[in-house]
Amino acid sequence: MSAHANLERRRQAIYGWLLLSPAAVLLTVFAFYPSIATLWSSLFSRHTRRNPSEFVGTENYADLFADPTFWLVAKNNLFYAGVTSQFRFSLRFQWRFGPTPRSRRGGLCVPPISHRPSCR
Repeated sequence: MSAHANLERRRQAIYGWLLLSPAAVLLTVFAFYPSIATLWSSLFSRHTRRNPSEFVGTENYADLFADPTFWLVAKNNLFYAGVTSQFRFSLRFQWRFGPTPRSRRGGLCVPPISHRPSCR
């Protein structure tokens, strides 16, 4: 490999990392760090002015899973997510492939990628 080809590969690699770095920084600051900090914080008891927090391990999770209200809320959330996602899908499907006034008269429908079918 020539020195010029090696330099060009290195330049392209640096260019790629420079393009990736803003997304990596934003993901780290706004997604990864808060998730890890929340998980770490959940392993400690609640901090109050008189009682400093102490390590309780997974005791908080054991209390959570033993609570019937948690399971009711989890079931309701899963039901809501399932129903609304199916409802949105069916509406989107009907909007995308549904009949238009012109197509009912025998016009040619050309469905674009993200909009209602256009008929010619």
